[in-house]
Amino acid sequence: MIKRIWYYIWGYLIVELKGNALERLFNKMSSKEIELWDIKRVRHGFCFKMKARDYSRIRPILRYRKCTVRITKKKGLPFLVYRSKQRKAFFIGIMIFFMLLKILTSIVWFIEIEGNEIVSSDDLQSVILSSGIQRGSWIKDIDLLNLEKTILKEIPKILWIDASLKGTRLQIKIVEKKLFDKTELTDIIATNSGIITQMIVFKGKSMVQEGDIVQKGQLLIQAANNYEAFANPDYEGNLPPYLPPEDEKKESAQGIIRARVWYEGYGESNLIVTEEHRTGKSEKVIEIKIGSKVFHFSGPRMIPYEHFQVENETKSISLWRKITLPIEINKKVYMETVIYREERSLETTRFLAKEEALKSILNSLTSDAIIIQANSFIIEDGEKNNNIVRTKVLLEVEENVALRATVYTFCQ
Repeated sequence: MIKRIWYYIWGYLIVELKGNALERLFNKMSSKEIELWDIKRVRHGFCFKMKARDYSRIRPILRYRKCTVRITKKKGLPFLVYRSKQRKAFFIGIMIFFMLLKILTSIVWFIEIEGNEIVSSDDLQSVILSSGIQRGSWIKDIDLLNLEKTILKEIPKILWIDASLKGTRLQIKIVEKKLFDKTELTDIIATNSGIITQMIVFKGKSMVQEGDIVQKGQLLIQAANNYEAFANPDYEGNLPPYLPPEDEKKESAQGIIRARVWYEGYGESNLIVTEEHRTGKSEKVIEIKIGSKVFHFSGPRMIPYEHFQVENETKSISLWRKITLPIEINKKVYMETVIYREERSLETTRFLAKEEALKSILNSLTSDAIIIQANSFIIEDGEKNNNIVRTKVLLEVEENVALRATVYTFCQ
């Protein structure tokens, strides 16, 4: 691979040689250390490649022999430079094109703003303009960090901002502040769905009773004063006597609420378990990709392992900033592995599946939860379908479902 690159840099020829006893000529050239490669047989002779500087050395060898030699193609950097001198206008045009392309891709042409609802785009544009950034600004002169700090300082309604350059596009993403009026009052809501088994209200107005079915997030005790808490008419519509003042100050809700809650867990386990482990042995392979062609550079061509894992690392060669050459260096590490196979009994597999289902539930239970009942069901027994045992577990628990929730009022 490296040789071919050098051949291209120094220049090489594709030569056609016709005549008799050409094998003797090749031996003579080899003795004179004239390097030939890619030798192919053609009609009445051979076609091969050789260094451009060696062509003059084969003329004395061919002088007294009945054969003809002809250069069919000239390849490499020296010939490319020579041809470019003959077509100056064309190559000057190409250079001007790339220079213009470079200039045009070094300028910001678009400014995009995303995520603004309260803050107007005109206000953001004016702040960006005051920072010295506009359409037509040079990309290298844009300080993104300073722009973010300026916008956050000038517009307090913005909570977070991210300014980035995507080619010739300046993209600004923002997150606005959501303003809430926080009060000192708190309600109590349900942390889970279930049936209320115990309810003790210390302060506030009860919104449910024992035996009621509640949903997750439902209001259980509302912040209220004593008048609102006790002013419940009887079946005849009469209010209780000696009620507290109606304008009494409200207090945050307090109470104990426990409920029966049902949890569902799922678990599965394999009857036959196959695991892959690394042995520690590895082989490194380096490949060079030029365009669509891949050339092997180092390492074994055939991987000597029956089972292996591969880690890839690719590096591109860049000249300057975003100008990259169509050349990539691929580094692959092949790590040898061994396969272990374990066959479990049906009882063990069912136990492991049930254990996994229970673990998925127990991780979400609170410390004061009391387990009332547990039921497990086999969904698949592993005998018919792909050797997997699937289990579902239903767990009935009694737990505290009270959660304090601060009362907020959204402000525009």
